Amino acid sequence: MAAEHWFRWHHGTATDPKWRVIAARAEKTLSRHVTVGHVLSVWAMMLECASQSNPRGELIGWVDEDVAAALGFDEVEVAAIRDAMQGKTLDGDHLSAWKRRQPKAEDATAADRKRAQREREKSQRAAGTDGDNPECHDASRSVTTETETETETETETETETETETEEKGSISSLRSEIPGTGDAGTASNPPTDLGQKRAQQEQRLAQVTADAIAEFNEKLGKPNGHLPAVHPTVGREKRQQQVKRCIPLLRQIAKATYGMDHISRQVWADYFTECAADPFRSGAGPYAAPHENWRPDFEFLTRQAEMLKVFDKASSSAEVG
Repeated sequence: MAAEHWFRWHHGTATDPKWRVIAARAEKTLSRHVTVGHVLSVWAMMLECASQSNPRGELIGWVDEDVAAALGFDEVEVAAIRDAMQGKTLDGDHLSAWKRRQPKAEDATAADRKRAQREREKSQRAAGTDGDNPECHDASRSVTTETETETETETETETETETETEEKGSISSLRSEIPGTGDAGTASNPPTDLGQKRAQQEQRLAQVTADAIAEFNEKLGKPNGHLPAVHPTVGREKRQQQVKRCIPLLRQIAKATYGMDHISRQVWADYFTECAADPFRSGAGPYAAPHENWRPDFEFLTRQAEMLKVFDKASSSAEVG
């Protein structure tokens, strides 16, 4: 969890016109009225979640059901609002404007203000005052506290290190999916340059995504199932990014279930088979009013939280059986 206990809320956020667009999108999905207040409430929860994530700016640990319980909403309403934010404020599970709106560094004048405060206090001590001057306290209120400034500076370094570690971990996860692309080369497996490695990683990600789409369409997409089939090429890059976020969890599932260190198509086949057996995730329903028109889709079912729920349920059933 990130060390920061706050995030920036910019002036004009509550009146930003994009919330009306997102509310309108969610209304179409739910076939019921969605207010800007509902959207803002979900957005505030997202900011808190992203602020506490590592790396910051990601919806790590986000669960629609838990957020709905906290806000007093229905789970499908939270899911519809989250989906409606895609392309506006979200890029998958990433808050698209996080780095721009939540910079790591504190404003440049904070250190100067603190330095001036320390000089005033030093002068007061030299003059024999006890520092209880009301004017001094008034001035202090506008100064960032020393602990806060120091924590921010330390956290910047920690966050950068954690982000680098996270990125390396993601690359390592994908690399391990490709036979013969470890960090160190051998006589029979000479190391390749960085460009080749990246190309291999992208190629493997494309294959894992193709497997996911093919199995989704076979198990859940029309005419085989109840859900709209996923086009194999349109929107492919966006779906690859969605699948990429699942790679670490999928590797854990593959290891625990099959004893494999790579993600085979069978992993997707078994996962979507479990989804097809679930009326809620398969689209069979029934779905209660006012959400009778809502249905899960590829993006919903490839969220880590959903995949973990399905895996836990399947594992529990296997143990009972």
